[in-house]
Amino acid sequence: MKRRGLVFAAVLLASIASAPGLTSAEEGKTVIVPGDAEVGSDLRRLQRQADAGDAAAAFRIGQIEERGIGRTSDPVKAKVAYRRAHELGHPQAAARLAQLYGSGALGNPDYTAARRWYGEAARRGDPVAAFNLALLQETGMGGEVALQEAIGHYELAVSAGVAEAALRLAELYRSGRAGSLDRVRALAWYLVAERLGAEEAGVLAEVLAGTLAAEQRLQARELAALL
Repeated sequence: MKRRGLVFAAVLLASIASAPGLTSAEEGKTVIVPGDAEVGSDLRRLQRQADAGDAAAAFRIGQIEERGIGRTSDPVKAKVAYRRAHELGHPQAAARLAQLYGSGALGNPDYTAARRWYGEAARRGDPVAAFNLALLQETGMGGEVALQEAIGHYELAVSAGVAEAALRLAELYRSGRAGSLDRVRALAWYLVAERLGAEEAGVLAEVLAGTLAAEQRLQARELAALL
């Protein structure tokens, strides 16, 4: 359980760092924080645009409020802005709402709400949201355990290059929690995770391969090439 929580936190943090329009020290960039007067003027302009139906403007308001750019961070105002952006069709607003709820920025972590909003984001094709949704579905956080749904969302994340999703799939098949014990498919997913850059995947693949016959190892490699 500890490892799952660490994975969940790491991906959530990655989603923050990759939010459009924001920069972070981790990326080697400088956050330019304008003065209060300038931010106030910018917010009034953005609010007029959002009121006129501009989804990008509503999303930017959410970013300013969430990160406290030039002002004190206000997650509640960020939530309102992101909800408006989502209503207007912004593709990343649902993921930001999920992050606010799941991180506890709005109070105690609300994984039920996070699960719902990650679902909205995943339906719009967000691979990181799909991974986070799958992790919640796998562990039963915020709702019932839903392993088959989790597998589908992990596969969606893998198709977009999320290596951790391939690792989770490998573990599900290795343990039999995917429905049946399938060490060949588990090895295939470890090989996919290694291909996508997961550092520990190579070692895990080697250990599992040592328990399989040569024909099974060949089957796993052939399957991995198709995944």
